Amino acid sequence: MTGARVLDAWYTALAGVTSAVGAFIRDASDRVLLAQPTYKEDWVLVGGTVDGGESPTSALRREIAEELGLPVGSGPVVGRLLVTDWIPPQAGWNRPMHHLVFDCGIVEPPELAGSAVPRGELHGVEFVPVRRALRLLAPHEARRLEMAIAARETGQHFYLESGRRPDLRQYSHPVTKGAGR
Repeated sequence: MTGARVLDAWYTALAGVTSAVGAFIRDASDRVLLAQPTYKEDWVLVGGTVDGGESPTSALRREIAEELGLPVGSGPVVGRLLVTDWIPPQAGWNRPMHHLVFDCGIVEPPELAGSAVPRGELHGVEFVPVRRALRLLAPHEARRLEMAIAARETGQHFYLESGRRPDLRQYSHPVTKGAGR
């Protein structure tokens, strides 16, 4: 087998991971903007799946425009990455997913007043208090939102697995003096 074929076979055997993005958008009262999908019961952050060859930030700008009915580039600014959440395969979704949540700042409800939410995909969008948002979201997405809030408040980025911080102590090794030289 040639080197190119070996490399192609190796790339083909790599795990397929889907990427998704979410916009952490709030108003001046610190209510969170959620979307109510038509295809499932739980509400979600505005966002969606990253298309092939698309960057996560481009996908989020596209999803914000689609879900809020705004021209691309006229909606909230995609800011700092707050959370990376790895989700294992589950019923109805046979591959793992990296879900990235970005801080998209403050938007006031009147800024969305003229937007047209796509009725085939969403029932609507609504700013809701955080406590209500945590009840409307699926449990792993509620945990993700809590960590996004913590990341915004502390200036940190959090890595999660199904909305939880993994215990990385099992992977830590004592650092020996002079190691790596």
